[in-house]
Amino acid sequence: MKQSTLVMDFGTSNTLVGAVIDGKSFSALPLDPFSPDPTVIRTLLFFPDGNKAYYGHEAIDAYEDHDFEGRFIKSIKKFLPVQSYLGSYIDNRMVKLEDLIHFFMLEMKKRAEKHLNHQFDSILLGRPAKYSQDSAKDNLALYRMTKAAELAGFKYIAYLPEPIAAAHDFSSEFQESKLVLVVDLGGGTSDFTVVNMHKNKIQQEDVLAISGVPVAGDKYDGSIMEHKIAKYLGANVTYRAPLGKNILQMPKALLDHICSPGDLTQFHKKEFYAFFKGLKSWNVSSENRKKLELLEVIVDDNLGFKVFEAIEKAKVTVNLEGSAHFHYKYTDLEIIEDIHRDEFDTFSQKHTNKIFDELHECLKLAQLKPEDIDFIYCTGGTSKLNSIQTRLKKMFSEEKVQSGNAFNSVLAGLNKYAIENLC
Repeated sequence: MKQSTLVMDFGTSNTLVGAVIDGKSFSALPLDPFSPDPTVIRTLLFFPDGNKAYYGHEAIDAYEDHDFEGRFIKSIKKFLPVQSYLGSYIDNRMVKLEDLIHFFMLEMKKRAEKHLNHQFDSILLGRPAKYSQDSAKDNLALYRMTKAAELAGFKYIAYLPEPIAAAHDFSSEFQESKLVLVVDLGGGTSDFTVVNMHKNKIQQEDVLAISGVPVAGDKYDGSIMEHKIAKYLGANVTYRAPLGKNILQMPKALLDHICSPGDLTQFHKKEFYAFFKGLKSWNVSSENRKKLELLEVIVDDNLGFKVFEAIEKAKVTVNLEGSAHFHYKYTDLEIIEDIHRDEFDTFSQKHTNKIFDELHECLKLAQLKPEDIDFIYCTGGTSKLNSIQTRLKKMFSEEKVQSGNAFNSVLAGLNKYAIENLC
């Protein structure tokens, strides 16, 4: 048993850090003084060059101060199960994915140690129920995460699935036996667990099923890009190569990059150099040529992060108010779109369907039906989406569905687990 353990909810969008020292819990440490909420650290890294790095909210400010030149990294967690993603080029040098995460983790470790005046060599990490539906890719993600933690200086590394951590957070609320479904929907993954909640401390046998799918908030942002924004950047353009007869469309790989917050933020022109070079000779209308040239501006000037920040704000507004007016302007690029909740729910329905397919799979693993569940506990920002809440309440009844703290539930549960099992 360790006397102290650092606790980390390393998320696709945000990271929170806590600790347990001699049985005392320190939850949600204020480690980002540049953030509106210092306890919520954006999972962002910015490298203006190979000798300096910025983290969290400061990474955004530094990126702007450097006129969007350098390497800006967002949603790094989503790449853990992607075998083809080796890392990112910084000053023309490949930096491995494990190192990128280790840089971030080590910085959080140093800040926590300074804040608490205590050294840590043990860490408890939250992890998705599944990094990937493919077990080999899931194992790869766990290996990479462990390697990053080792590089950050941790000798003892433990994991707890995030939906189980959320269950630990509110387990004391139940005085009698209840079948509880935890719905944890974040930025990169949607996780579920069914727990037989009947006492203050959750035992392993109380967890009846756990499941997850790598579909969550980033996918909903991507759906806004795909259906409302990408058309300004040539997504629907058709063209012919010189002397060619076939009508061509934008390469699917390029379109996929455009519609992914993590991919577009790290996108380099050289990856599609031939495509952009061809613009000068292809048979394409002047209007469509201008759209493709605007895409080139987005890539050349590293604007992916700023565009998706605006998209995410629009998503939140649509969910809260029913509609949003999207306006983004940069040099000759100006995007003006009204986004309404009904259309957002429609064009993002494929993601909602995948989430609920996995929820049904979790119930199937537990050998339960929706009517058997007594209580649904929701956490994570994506769980607040109107489309998610509507389907949950229709599936289980409104009175059963309750929401916890969108950001802190997993960390609080990790802290509680650490006290009970690790310290």
